[in-house]
Amino acid sequence: MVAQIFVDVEHLAVDQPYDYHVPSHLEAVIEIGQRVIIPFGTRKITGIVIELKTTSAHNQLKTIIDIVDPVPLFSDELLHLAKQLAFEHITPRMRYLNAMLPNALRMKYKKTLRVKQLNNLPKTLQSYFTSADTIVFDEKLKSHYKSIKEAIKNNDIDLDMELKQTQTVLKIPVVKLEKDTTVRGEKQQAIIDYLKERNGVERKILLQATNASSTSLKALENKGIVRILAKETYREIQSIGDIKDKTITLNKDQQSVYNTIVEHLHEAKTFLLHGVTSSGKTEIYLNVVEKVLTQGKTAIIMVPEISLTPALTARFKARFKAQVAVYHSRLSIGERYDEWRRIKTGKAKILIGARSSVFAPLENIGIIILDEEHSDAYRQEENPKYDAKKIALTRAKHHNIPVVLGSATPSVESYYRALKNDYHLLTLKKRAEQSTLPTVAIIDMKKEFIEGNTSVFSKSLYAAMQKRFEKNEQTLLLINRRGHANFVLCRQCGHTIECDDCDVSMTYHHKKQQLKCHYCEATKPMPKTCPKCHSEHIRYMGLGSERVELELQKAFPTAKIYRMDRDTTQVKDGHAKLLHAFERDGDFLVGTQMISKGLDFDKVTLVGVLSADMALFVPDYYAKEETFSLLTQMAGRSGRRTIQGEVIIQAYRSDHPVLEDVKKHDYEHFYHEEIALRKKADIAPFKTMMALTITHRYQNTVFKTTANLVKKLKNTLPKSVRIIGPITPKYVRIQGKYRMHILLKTDTVTPVLKHLNPLVTSMITKDLTISLDYHPSMF
Repeated sequence: MVAQIFVDVEHLAVDQPYDYHVPSHLEAVIEIGQRVIIPFGTRKITGIVIELKTTSAHNQLKTIIDIVDPVPLFSDELLHLAKQLAFEHITPRMRYLNAMLPNALRMKYKKTLRVKQLNNLPKTLQSYFTSADTIVFDEKLKSHYKSIKEAIKNNDIDLDMELKQTQTVLKIPVVKLEKDTTVRGEKQQAIIDYLKERNGVERKILLQATNASSTSLKALENKGIVRILAKETYREIQSIGDIKDKTITLNKDQQSVYNTIVEHLHEAKTFLLHGVTSSGKTEIYLNVVEKVLTQGKTAIIMVPEISLTPALTARFKARFKAQVAVYHSRLSIGERYDEWRRIKTGKAKILIGARSSVFAPLENIGIIILDEEHSDAYRQEENPKYDAKKIALTRAKHHNIPVVLGSATPSVESYYRALKNDYHLLTLKKRAEQSTLPTVAIIDMKKEFIEGNTSVFSKSLYAAMQKRFEKNEQTLLLINRRGHANFVLCRQCGHTIECDDCDVSMTYHHKKQQLKCHYCEATKPMPKTCPKCHSEHIRYMGLGSERVELELQKAFPTAKIYRMDRDTTQVKDGHAKLLHAFERDGDFLVGTQMISKGLDFDKVTLVGVLSADMALFVPDYYAKEETFSLLTQMAGRSGRRTIQGEVIIQAYRSDHPVLEDVKKHDYEHFYHEEIALRKKADIAPFKTMMALTITHRYQNTVFKTTANLVKKLKNTLPKSVRIIGPITPKYVRIQGKYRMHILLKTDTVTPVLKHLNPLVTSMITKDLTISLDYHPSMF
C-alpha cells in the first residue's frame, strides 16, 4: 500500500504530496486525514495522509514510521478546502491544514543526539553523555558544533528528531471502591461507606463529603481497598455574569423570516437578513438553530469580534446548555483544545466563535450563520489569508444547507448580490420590543471651535452626557483610535517620532508614558525633548481612546468610566469582564470600533461619536462603506428598550452625504449612491480585484522584483485582465520590510490563478515574499 502525504513544512518549494510506503502492520489502521511520522531528508517530521493507493510511479519509497492519531483529524471536506484555499491564495497548503487544528495539537520537534561510540568523542563532548546516552541538541552545545558534525559523519553519534504533541488533556482523580471491608480508622471507614453508595467519585468531592484527609485516602489505596484513577474531562468555559434564557415570542416580521429560512434547511441557499439594529435577529438565530437540532444536525454561529462572543454565548447556553461550544483565539491553549475535542467527538452540537471557527470539524452541519456579515474582521489579513464568509458559503454548498448573513448594514457586495437574486433578501424594518430608532444629530466641530470651544466634547454632547449621568443612564463614546495622541510633534523643528521598523508615526500612550507603533507593536519611552533638535516644545497631536477617557474623568470626576480597546482587553476574558462590569455599575464606556456592534444594554440611552469623519478621506475604496456601517451600528446601541435613544455625531465635515444618510437611517440611499460610484470606477462587485504585495528587507530588491513581475504578468495573463502597477503604498516599510503592490482587475479569477501560481512560486525566496489579497484598498 502507498500513501500520498503532505509534509508538515510550510513552504511552496515542498507544497506537493509525496509517496510513502505503508508498512504491513499499519495497512489495516491507516486512513486518509491521519497524521503520520515520516522520514523527510535527514529528519523525522509529521505529515498528513491525503490519499491511499496500491502503486506509485516512484521506486524505492521511504516507509512511514508510525501513526500519530488513531482517528483522522481531517475530513475529506476539510482536506479539499485546504487545497482550494492554497490555490486561491498562492500559499502552502500546510498553513491552512495547521490553521484547522488547535495549537495543542501542533507537534513539537526536538533534536536529540544519541552516542554510539563514546570513546571516539573528544573529552569535552564525552562529559555531556555521562548520565545518559541521549541528550537534547540545543544552545548549550553551540561551541561543540564542529566536533558534533564530525562525530555524526563518522557514525559515532546519531542525530535524531523527537516528536511530541503539545496537547494537554485535563484529567481529574476519581476514587473507586475495590474491597467492601471494615477498618479501624474513623475517617477511612467514612470513605468506604460513602463509596458503597456511589462508587466512582471525584477525589475532591469525596474528601469534602467525608471530611477526610488525603492521608486517610492514601492509606486505603496502599491497602488495596480503593483505587484512584485519572478520568479525562473538559475544561469548562465559564460565563461572566448570569445566564438567563429569555423566552421571547417572535413578532410577525420575525416569524416570517424564520418560516422562510426553515423552509429551505435542505438547500444550499444564501439568505441576506437585513434587519435594523435591535430588530431581533438573535432571537431568529436561536429559533432556527433549535429547529436544526431537532433534525439531528449541528450549527455554526459566527461573529466578527471576540467581544461579541460573551453575550451571544450566554443567550445560547441559557437555552441549549452543554450543547454549546465556544472557539476563538482568546481562550487558553487547553480550553481551545477541549472545545475542539467536544466539537470533533460530537459532544457539542452548536459552535459560537470568531472567524477561525469556520474550520471547525463539525459533522452533519445544518446551518451556518454569520452575524454582522459586513465586518471586514471576517477576513484574515495575516498568513494564512482567508475570508471566513467565503469559506462558510463553500462549506454550506458541500453540506447542501443554507447560510444566513445578518446585518443592519449589509456589505455593498452582499446587497448587490441580493438585488440580483443570487442571495435571498429578508428584511426587518422595525425594532423589536416596541422600541424606536434613536434620533441622530450631527455637530459641526468647526463651528464649535469658532465659538471658543476647544474641548473634545461639543456643548451639545457634554450637556447630553450630564443629563444621562444625573438620571443614572449610561453613555457610550466611540473614538476609533486607541492611545492618547495619534502622533507626537516637535513645534520647534516639525519632527515627528516614527517607528524604527515602519514608516509610521508612533502613538503616545499616556498611562504607560510610552510611544507605540500600532503596526508592529514596538515601543519607546516618551522623550522629554525632541530627538532631533532637543527642544522641549513637544506636543501631542490627535485624539485617541485613552485621552477621551482622561477628559471624561476631568469632566465627571465621580463617574464610573470604562475603556474598551485592544490595550484594555488583552487579559483572559478581558472583553466579557469589562462589558459585565460596565453593565453592572458603569456610567460611561469609551471604546474603539469593538463597542459598535452587537452590544445590548438596557440603560444605554446616549451614544456619542468623536471625529466621526476622520476615516472618510483616507485613500481606501471602502472608506465610505466602512464609515457608514460603523456609525449606523454605533447609533444602534442607543435606546434599545422603552426610553428613546439619542446619538450625537461630531465631525468637521458635518455636511458630508454619508453622515446625512446615517442621520436619516437611510441604508437604501447610501447603497444606491455607493454602487453607482463603484460601477463608474469599475471595482468590486463589478470586477474582482486582486492585489499582489511584494516584500523584502531591501528596497531596491522590491522595486526590481515588482517591475519584473509586472512585465511577466503582461506577457502571461489574458488581455482582458487589467494590470495596474507597480504601486507605491502609503507606508513603504512595515516591520522592517519594504513593500510594493500590483493591482489586477478581472472578470474571472481561476484563469488568472492558473498563471499566477507557478509564476509567483518560481519568484519567491527565503527573504522575498509575494502575497495575494482579494479585498485591496487603494493602499
